[in-house]
Amino acid sequence: MRRNIELTGLQKSVVAERQRGVRSALDRELVVKKDVLTGSYARKTLIGPLAKADVDVLIVLDRQYEDRGPRQVVELVRRVLRDTYPKTLAISRNGQAVTITFSDFVVDVVPAFRNHWWFGGPYPYRICDSGKDAWMETDPGKHSTISGDANGVHGGKLVPCIKQLKAWNRTVGSPLRSFHVEVLAWEIFGRNPGRSSTAGWDGIGSTSATFSIGRVSA
Repeated sequence: MRRNIELTGLQKSVVAERQRGVRSALDRELVVKKDVLTGSYARKTLIGPLAKADVDVLIVLDRQYEDRGPRQVVELVRRVLRDTYPKTLAISRNGQAVTITFSDFVVDVVPAFRNHWWFGGPYPYRICDSGKDAWMETDPGKHSTISGDANGVHGGKLVPCIKQLKAWNRTVGSPLRSFHVEVLAWEIFGRNPGRSSTAGWDGIGSTSATFSIGRVSA
């Protein structure tokens, strides 16, 4: 089962190539300060097949575009990508992201700005809160740190466990969002190895059963 949900080396290289392509496309029209792979791919919890996955790319823009407002910044990025990928029919705004549906997988491009240093808060970036046409603070690296720390405490067995939970979630119709599965795993197993057993990591069956019971009782 684990082999069936792992990305191949070729698939990983395709993801990296698409990231470079998106950055290159935006660089031709906009001033881009930084691009960062985020989401489950960055946390190493993305499961295959790649065709059913989506890859998140955070694009940090120069502040000269910030005064346009959140929705207009997302629309600006959409237009630039539309001109770059004219044969890709499905390029659309999707909340705080621009979604590019390629033939083999989906890329969500999230425009962002660095937070001003004088804010003094814990969140390094601001992205679009499309529901309010306002800026929303975020720190995508924080989740990667939490995931990596917890995985390290549990001897590298937490990430494989999360991947199998995600695969189970998919087979039962995805009642939970992928990220929620990860958060539940962090909450249940935490960063304390005493809260779980080696058997629990190696055999996903008992964990899935508990997960199912929790969902039914809710």
